[in-house]
Amino acid sequence: MQTPRQNGNDVLVWIAIGCGAIPLIVGSAIYFAFRATRADWLPIAGYFTVLAGLAFFAIGIACLIAYAYRQRGFTAHTLLAGFLLLANFPAAAFYGLSGIALITQYVVQVANQSGAQIDSFVVEGPGVRVELGPIQAGEIKQCRVFWDGDGTATFTARQQQTRFDGEIDSYVTRNMDGEAMVQVKPGGKFVVLHPD
Repeated sequence: MQTPRQNGNDVLVWIAIGCGAIPLIVGSAIYFAFRATRADWLPIAGYFTVLAGLAFFAIGIACLIAYAYRQRGFTAHTLLAGFLLLANFPAAAFYGLSGIALITQYVVQVANQSGAQIDSFVVEGPGVRVELGPIQAGEIKQCRVFWDGDGTATFTARQQQTRFDGEIDSYVTRNMDGEAMVQVKPGGKFVVLHPD
């Protein structure tokens, strides 16, 4: 039978474990939801999760120190709590930096709906030149770019003897996210869509 002091110790270590696990779980859920949806509110939620995580860390460390002091040493539970509390820092750094990269990339997709192969499809913009060709009939290819300045995003394409070019976006800039879909139709005709 446990004494009240032992019960109090157990509560301390479980609080410490919870303080490590909760921000890690919530932060991971926000990160993967953002990768899947790109919802505008999720980076703000991630920011507040980091702030809350710092408070959880302080509470968790205090409980962990009190538990270890009362136990006069370390147990498997203290190691688990310590690991979870410390794991939040590299996880937050990775999620934050990866999220910033997602926010600042521009995605260009090319859907070949022409019925024939596109031999060359070059995406160009400030500091960027990417070749996506060849693109088979019915195929969709994409590239993710990070613009290196201000300007216009364009493309130049060749399909057998037909050459055509167009504007993907009238203005792009460094650290700008966005998405464009270029649908190539027969005869060098195309449509540029911006799904937002």
